[in-house]
Amino acid sequence: MTARLLGNRVLVQQIQPREVTENGVIRPASNADNKMQYKVLALGQGSKRLKDGSWVPFGFSPGDQIITHSFEHDLFNEWGTNEKIISADNILAVIPKSV
Repeated sequence: MTARLLGNRVLVQQIQPREVTENGVIRPASNADNKMQYKVLALGQGSKRLKDGSWVPFGFSPGDQIITHSFEHDLFNEWGTNEKIISADNILAVIPKSV
C-alpha cells in the first residue's frame, strides 16, 4: 500500500534515545520533558500554502532528525511499524546532521 501525504504532513519514525551508564550499560533514556526524536521518512507538498496556490518548501528533508512533543502526532501503524504522521507546525527543532 502506498500513500501520498497531503499538505504540511510529515511521515516520521521514532528514534529511541539511549543513555549509557558509567559501567557501559545501555538503557532507554528517560523522557521527562515529554519530547520525542524522530527520523523524517516522507514529506507532503509543503509547510504552508500561499494565496497563489504554491507551497512554501519544508526546512528539512527526508533523512533529517527532528524533535516534537510526543503527544502531537497520529499513530499510523498500517505496516506494523512505529511510523507517525505529524503536522509540520508541531515540529520543535531539526537536529543537524553530523559532518
